[in-house]
Amino acid sequence: MKRFVPVCLLACGLLTGCLTAEDKAAKQAFDSRPQLGVTFVPEWDTENLVVLQGVPAGSPAAQAGLQPRDVITSLNGQKVTDIHSLNDIEASMQHGQTINVGILRNQKPMVLVATLS
Repeated sequence: MKRFVPVCLLACGLLTGCLTAEDKAAKQAFDSRPQLGVTFVPEWDTENLVVLQGVPAGSPAAQAGLQPRDVITSLNGQKVTDIHSLNDIEASMQHGQTINVGILRNQKPMVLVATLS
């Protein structure tokens, strides 16, 4: 057991330096794109629906009135079919842009207005 801890620390140390410059740039670009600021139920549990799991207080989504269990169906009229399409649409938008967010809440369609951060 005494050898296990040093080996784990060594492995963790090696892994933290494994990202290439290209990987780091891609991560930074992803982190800096406009966002609603929500978390999703994992795709394998939702059959390609974008179901909100969390809406942090103060996020653009919370300010727009989005709630956990809402299903996002569109952003600015562009159909959202899964988390990947939502990310692609968000990436094409600008920080501070006001958008329409189409949702289903309790199986009723609604449109809320959000300003991306």
